[in-house]
Amino acid sequence: MSVSAVIAAVFNHQIPSVAFAQTQQPSMMMTGSSSANATATPTLGTPVIDEKGMVTGQRVLEVSPWPKTEASFIANDTLRGNIAASETGTYTSIMRADGSSYGQGIFTTKDGDVATWTGQGIGHFTQDGKLRFHGSLFYSTPSTGKLAFLNNMVGVFSYEVDATGKTMEIVT
Repeated sequence: MSVSAVIAAVFNHQIPSVAFAQTQQPSMMMTGSSSANATATPTLGTPVIDEKGMVTGQRVLEVSPWPKTEASFIANDTLRGNIAASETGTYTSIMRADGSSYGQGIFTTKDGDVATWTGQGIGHFTQDGKLRFHGSLFYSTPSTGKLAFLNNMVGVFSYEVDATGKTMEIVT
């Protein structure tokens, strides 16, 4: 379909069917004991990063017009199932109704490889007192070693913080 045909279809409210090249179709996995308390978790493929960490500091940046806070963390990560890395990051959250957040961080391996990320997401508190964010991460690295695969990669994440400050994240 040509660009002009797509534009014409959109203006006429006829959205064309588009096929995306993926190895796995997106799916939704439901968790919970009943549909009343079930949560949908998007799964877009095999996890690339599995993180376990801890919040190391928090501070209030602004209170008006919206409360804005900052939380820093450190974590031990496993990338691609077998690459160990340490991670340091900071998230800034604006306490709007949509739960906006954005952040940045850095991975390092024992071999000296370095990769950075920036991201943004939307979060909310769960019924059990955890803070859960979902969003996207954008990676960059000059590495030609173990972390080279991260260069220009975009990931989808699910990040959770419990009441004690323990964090966990999965990136696909």
